[in-house]
Amino acid sequence: MKLATRFFLSHGSAAALTALGSFFLLYGGASAMLDREAARRQAGQLQSFVYAAREARVNHQDLGLLSFMRQASREEGVRYLVYADPGRKLRLAAPSAAAADPALAAPLEPSAAWQARAVTLDDGSAAMDMGLGLDGATLRMGWSQQALRRARDQVLQRWMGLAALAGLGALLLGALASWLLAGRLIKPLQQISAGTHAVRAGSLTGLVEVRRSDEIGELARDFNAMVQQLKELDEMKRDFVAGVTHDLGTPLLAIRDGIHYLQTGQAGPLTEKQAEYLLLLANSGQRLSAFITNLLSVARIEAGKVQPFYEAFDASAELGELVKLYRPVAEQRGLKLTWVCQALDPTGWGDVVQFREMVINLLSNALKFTATGSIELELTAEERMLCLRVSDTGIGIAPEHHGQVFEKFYRVRQAEGSLARQGSGLGLAIVKGQAEAQGGSVSLESQLGQGATFTLRIPRHPQDKGGPV
Repeated sequence: MKLATRFFLSHGSAAALTALGSFFLLYGGASAMLDREAARRQAGQLQSFVYAAREARVNHQDLGLLSFMRQASREEGVRYLVYADPGRKLRLAAPSAAAADPALAAPLEPSAAWQARAVTLDDGSAAMDMGLGLDGATLRMGWSQQALRRARDQVLQRWMGLAALAGLGALLLGALASWLLAGRLIKPLQQISAGTHAVRAGSLTGLVEVRRSDEIGELARDFNAMVQQLKELDEMKRDFVAGVTHDLGTPLLAIRDGIHYLQTGQAGPLTEKQAEYLLLLANSGQRLSAFITNLLSVARIEAGKVQPFYEAFDASAELGELVKLYRPVAEQRGLKLTWVCQALDPTGWGDVVQFREMVINLLSNALKFTATGSIELELTAEERMLCLRVSDTGIGIAPEHHGQVFEKFYRVRQAEGSLARQGSGLGLAIVKGQAEAQGGSVSLESQLGQGATFTLRIPRHPQDKGGPV
């Protein structure tokens, strides 16, 4: 899971949990507040009933008390009000049906506090009855608990609906803020990551532009400084390699000419031992000359000075000649070297000298890492490209090395006891550079222990590469 996704999910989850916890706390608090408010309202209603009863008793205003009781019975949740004065043989009730309800007929002892009990009325409904014995009279007031809960739940539902909308809005704003913050945090890291991939691919031209003063900005500045230093070191190395190879070329040519002069016998006859040593020197000089040539090729590729000479050429004929040249070497090592042309028109467009050099590098690579089996070359034609596949039955290359084998000086570490010879690490880098300079490409398909297939693509027509027509 990517860092931005983890950041968004973690902060979003924290915001969601906070919102959920706040919702439950608000629900509990609102429920408790509504219950307290209902209790205060009931206490006020009871107190008003007591005041109205006393005033009616003193002023003999029984109709006024009945009017108060009827008005109070219409308030939310109130089920009934009953006033009974046995001494005066007076019984008032609102609604009037409550006067005959036997559950409300029992007298109460005089008390300074209201007595609460649950009663079941004649119609089967339950009520919370509050009774008070006052000056020989009995006051009863009852509430429907179901109606009170329903009223409370309605209010609570409205409040919670508004709270849920507010919480959802806050959650969305939090998620948006988390997404924006994650993007602002991750974007520079993505730029630095892209820069590291570019450096790994060999490009030292791009720097990361991050205008921040925090730790990420400091990391970006350190990365740019590192890239600049690598670029300077790479330029120094390139200049050094170019200078060394140039300086070695002239004396090496003189050495090879001198060895050739001695081998021809122009300086006098040679003994068998002398001739053997001269052959070793000649072979070593040839290998050193080839290595220097490769170094110069890589230096030209890195400097962007590869200038192919574009012309149409017969790729089939060139391949046939190279296969004939390398077949004795393959047979000497016990390998079968074959090739087949599947292209109806094997004409390619590019630098024929560089094409031969690319094929030689691929063939040499296959011969070097194939101990037994065969090497096969297959030429096919695509719509815009000639496609050459060089397949071998050698040791193969593990997938994790596929991206690096085309880098200069990169060599895959061979298993202990392997008979494959290590190369200089320049051949495939030269193939890649020359192919891309001509508008083509090279790719690899391989598994460790299952051989390798290198695919070289070169343009078929001038318009496919913008070279001179």
